[in-house]
Amino acid sequence: MTSTGSGALTVAITGSAHGDAGALALVAPEHDPLDDLEATLAGHLETVRGLVRGLRFQPHPDLATQELDLLVPWYAHDALIHFLVPHGLEQYSGAAWGTRDVCQGPFELALAGGREDVARQIVLRVLAHQHTWGGFPQWFMFDAYAERYNDSSHGDVVVWPLFALAQYLEASGDLGVLDEVLPFWDHARRRPASEGPDAAATVLDHVARILDHLETDLLPGTSLPAYGEGDWDDTLQPADPRMRTNLASTWTSALLVQAADLLARTTTGREELGTLSARAGALASAVRTDLRERALVDGVMAGYVRHGEQGDELVIHPRDTSTGMRYRLIPMNQSIIAGVFTRGEAEQHERLVLEHLHFPDGVRLMDHPAAFDEGVPRTFQRAEQAANVGREVGLMYVHAHIRYAEALAALGRGRTLDELLRISPVDLGSRIAHAAPRQRNAYFSSSDADFPDRASFARDFDRLRDGSVAVRGGWRVYSSGPGIYLRQLVQGVLGLAEQAGALLVDPVLPASADGLSVDVELGGRVRHVVFRVLERDGERGEGVRVRAGSVPEDLVDVPAAPRAGDYRDRGVVVSPGGLGEAALVEVTVTAGS
Repeated sequence: MTSTGSGALTVAITGSAHGDAGALALVAPEHDPLDDLEATLAGHLETVRGLVRGLRFQPHPDLATQELDLLVPWYAHDALIHFLVPHGLEQYSGAAWGTRDVCQGPFELALAGGREDVARQIVLRVLAHQHTWGGFPQWFMFDAYAERYNDSSHGDVVVWPLFALAQYLEASGDLGVLDEVLPFWDHARRRPASEGPDAAATVLDHVARILDHLETDLLPGTSLPAYGEGDWDDTLQPADPRMRTNLASTWTSALLVQAADLLARTTTGREELGTLSARAGALASAVRTDLRERALVDGVMAGYVRHGEQGDELVIHPRDTSTGMRYRLIPMNQSIIAGVFTRGEAEQHERLVLEHLHFPDGVRLMDHPAAFDEGVPRTFQRAEQAANVGREVGLMYVHAHIRYAEALAALGRGRTLDELLRISPVDLGSRIAHAAPRQRNAYFSSSDADFPDRASFARDFDRLRDGSVAVRGGWRVYSSGPGIYLRQLVQGVLGLAEQAGALLVDPVLPASADGLSVDVELGGRVRHVVFRVLERDGERGEGVRVRAGSVPEDLVDVPAAPRAGDYRDRGVVVSPGGLGEAALVEVTVTAGS
């Protein structure tokens, strides 16, 4: 819509895959969405809000609930784009799924929204692209372009389908999916296998092949997965080919602990799965042990462990003398989330993040930029080559900040919501004074410091702490970030999740959230949920109490079983149907620490 001086002119460009006639039909009077643009937009927002259980935040005097209510449908919209219109950097004109990406954003949105059917489809479609040797492509295409995919992958990629499957089993209880027939991918013919055992494989066979890969592709003398072509941070791909086999990412290792441990716990329901459960549990235990013994040194989790003839070398650690970096965020996040740390160790790493990696606009991936010597890489490729100060090179990647919030929720921190709001674009200008103007209804994958070159970035990096350097929005919309953000909002902060029909209730809220209320679909119907947040008195809270009824005067206690966690009590479990037809649910919880 543009101004013409005498009024407003609306221009709509419409296209259709069915040709001119299809495009014209879309703008016929009876179908014209511009007849009532506001109603069309409102209808769309309600549709995408439905992806997140129809979540609506009601006004609250002390919380930014209006901002959250605006953010939910727009982030659901962005997450849907990432799921249905996959146009990434490598595929500017074609559609592809990144194996790691789709097992996070779209998959976690499905779990947050209670769409186990969609989560199941994602898992099966990803597993269908598993190579016969056990690994997965970094990304793959569909339909007429199905033969196009990345032949190799980073060392963490094989873990994500395993983790997604385990999370699906936990959410659905659907152990029958393991018997689903699903051919392996025939790499030689670049299509699904059509003959032999690989064509008749089941999901259980895929899992066994993943475990075979993870038990053999290791850092020498350890149970830690080899680095391969890299890990989550695409800028830290190995500059020396030998690093593919003599380096281990501690983040990938902690992720594997979480995935294998969850698989072990979710496959104990059938006697014939006993071997699989034991195998996954043994893998998780072995990786956890080696990770703690080799990478947790002087009370600090290293970014990497390098195997050498003279013993292990720690990379990105206070003992590291080669990279100029001492602290790496994502292994600390993941080790907290996966329960690799003791409670004391988790709290120590929480303090390290606050001291070395926490900035006004969010947490940084490392405590200092990677070395830059005219673009000549010595340890890591893009981190030491790229001239642009943006995305992972600029170190503030929003995806990692969301995982930081997830780690805080695991610890029960009341500031978890504040950290999610810190990266919300809706009211960013009032929250971060040095944030440059940007679109307010779109997800931005990074907060890019306004430095003209890598030299000034390295020299003046600490100016980002006092806000004297502007930060700009980076790559937007197309990211797994919106999906994982919404999951952390629903399941991490509000603490509402359904697993195999049961309701998990584990809110992590500050005392200021007392009286917070939302409308959300639980147990097949929309319910009004009110949170009563008690002031914390001492180290332990009073637990979680759930009451339900039709009106406040008729609320009755709902039977619920306590739930344990690695660092704290993790709320309660309400049995399937425990809420009945109650329209009103009251949750009483002690404020987060």
